[in-house]
Amino acid sequence: MGATTDSLTSPTGATTEAAPRPVIMADILQCLEYRRTYPEFKERLHAEFPAVMSATQSYNMLCFAAANSPQQGRLNEHELAKQSVYRRLVKEARWEYNTDLDEAIFRCVVGDIADACGVAYDDAITMSTDDFALLMDRWDGLIVEGTDGETEEEEMKPPRGRGRRPAAETDPQRVQQDIKLYRDWQGSGLSQKEFLRQRRIPEEEGIRSIDRGDYHAKKQGNNSAE
Repeated sequence: MGATTDSLTSPTGATTEAAPRPVIMADILQCLEYRRTYPEFKERLHAEFPAVMSATQSYNMLCFAAANSPQQGRLNEHELAKQSVYRRLVKEARWEYNTDLDEAIFRCVVGDIADACGVAYDDAITMSTDDFALLMDRWDGLIVEGTDGETEEEEMKPPRGRGRRPAAETDPQRVQQDIKLYRDWQGSGLSQKEFLRQRRIPEEEGIRSIDRGDYHAKKQGNNSAE
């Protein structure tokens, strides 16, 4: 009777391995969340437990850490920096919002690109970084097309870098709407999804509006402090 071939090996005896999952945009977002939440976790850990502990306190700290330590996810900072899409998003955040890239700005920039290209945010966030890079190329092409047909007077105006600013930053009314929605959500005591469901606001659009409101509220606070 002939020997049967193991389902996990090839006929030559070499083991077969599944191809690794490509890095997706959600992996970048998770790394940005970890960048914020891990220092907060360490600060809370140091505040709740003394430097010198009894055996019981050490055990309690280990239990606390196991239950509350944020998960790093697929990418660490070194691997994140290798992603060309991440580096492009950092530049977009600094140009469009004059700030560093964090979770809120990530959602805003990715949402702007997705909207311009007719792609749902939820679909964009699950794209591989390679596919999203193509979407960014397409977005850049739309911006270039938008500069065609300028009048001579418009061509004489001082250059504005890449020529785009988000509507949420240039429209004062929209800025105030975003800030109000953000503060209403803060005072509601609800999760974002529950709050938006009560207001009958589409979840994807509402989360981006809350994120923008968070950014603008902090910016206004910094300006008044100065």
